[in-house]
Amino acid sequence: MARRGSGFKTVIRVAKAIDRAQKQHAREVERQRKKAERESARQQREHEREVAQQKREHEREVARQKREQERMLREQEREKAAQAKKKIAAEKTGFKQDLSDAKREFEIRCEERKKLRNAIIDEVLR
Repeated sequence: MARRGSGFKTVIRVAKAIDRAQKQHAREVERQRKKAERESARQQREHEREVAQQKREHEREVARQKREQERMLREQEREKAAQAKKKIAAEKTGFKQDLSDAKREFEIRCEERKKLRNAIIDEVLR
């Protein structure tokens, strides 16, 4: 018959198997921790990328609004300048018209005086 041992060898094998299983479990836990860290770092980078993208888009929008505002200001300044030119031209035209009217009135008065003078001279000579 087969010889029976005390079971010490079996206990050693079971203990070694338990030790191997614990080491394997520890390695698996470490792999999972590292994987979770990598995933967390990846998510953090992705989040930072998204935040940076949003910041760039916001800066572009602010710059676009600023350009639009500057364009509107330039347009308003051009309109003001055009209105000022029109006002100056109208004043100049008005001044020329007033001057022409005054000249015509002066000529009419001169003509009337000449007629009056001639009438007085004709009356005196008669």
